[in-house]
Amino acid sequence: MAAGSAAATMMTFLRVRKAVVAGAGIGGLATAIALRSAGFEVQVVERVREMREIGAAVVVWPNGTRALRALGVSGSKITSRLEQSSSADIS
Repeated sequence: MAAGSAAATMMTFLRVRKAVVAGAGIGGLATAIALRSAGFEVQVVERVREMREIGAAVVVWPNGTRALRALGVSGSKITSRLEQSSSADIS
């Protein structure tokens, strides 16, 4: 292999940034979105074979909602109770 082609191959290798994220939970998916927006080629791996509801709820506080929106995740499904009311009632 010629020195010039080896250098070109190395430069191509250095430009392709890849990442593997273990876990497709909210943290893993948010990490994958952030890495992809930073120019990485991302692969998400998950241990379970099938994604399904487990009957649990996820509460996302306002700072988490802002972080998700900053990553480009938005929509009516991403709301927080604190954002919907002017004050939080703790009883």
